Amino acid sequence: LKVKASNHDGLWNESFAASNIEIKGPFWKTGWFFGLIIMGFGLMAFYLHRVRWQWKMKKIAEIDRFRKITSQDFHDELGSKLTIISLFSEITRDKLNGDASIVGPYLDKVIDTSNSLYHSMKDLIWALNPEQDTVRDLAIQIKDFGDDLFDKTEVDFRTEGLNQGFLSKELPMEYKRHILLVFKEAMNNVLKHSECKTVCLRLYNGNNSIKFELEDDGKGFNSTIENSGDGLNNMASRAERISAVLKVDSAKGKGTSITLECPLLN
Repeated sequence: LKVKASNHDGLWNESFAASNIEIKGPFWKTGWFFGLIIMGFGLMAFYLHRVRWQWKMKKIAEIDRFRKITSQDFHDELGSKLTIISLFSEITRDKLNGDASIVGPYLDKVIDTSNSLYHSMKDLIWALNPEQDTVRDLAIQIKDFGDDLFDKTEVDFRTEGLNQGFLSKELPMEYKRHILLVFKEAMNNVLKHSECKTVCLRLYNGNNSIKFELEDDGKGFNSTIENSGDGLNNMASRAERISAVLKVDSAKGKGTSITLECPLLN
């Protein structure tokens, strides 16, 4: 503030008095207030993110708990009942004292169906179990099936790549189930049609993916013409459901190689 004065004759003094006056703005226009606002929004965003993360982890834990309980219930209830159905069907067939010309075939179908259903539900129970979600668990499950399938045959079943570090990565339940069923179908086809001497299951670590390969040294087939069967179509359909790439490489007299490359989710 600057002030000048004049006398009665109207003569102004050339010098003046000055004083500095500072008028502060409202607090909501100050820098520190804006800083507090930004910090508050940051803390709120962090809190909401943490709450969301905790909620997500809680949901995952609940789903895993539900999967585990469901797999146990299926195993205890359904497995025992299917065993009883098969057992009583066999007892009934034995009680016929050889006169099974009429009902015998039906009893055989009941036994076969119950056994097939039992193995299907066994696979589902395994897929539901959250304690067996790693690539290694899946590889061992496929290997065990192959060991049982080729055990009493002249086919030499081998595995490679089951001791690598990437096998500890986890797979979603749907991935586990479809990959298992793809290679069960493939192994059954090998046993039925290939006339091979050796079958090898291999695992590879791809670029953020996992690759399974089943190779045999059988008679092979023309994969460009004869790949329209239900078995191969089912395998291709299952691969598509999990965004995997299925490749069938075969030629007559040169064996068959079936490769499934599946993306790993982060």
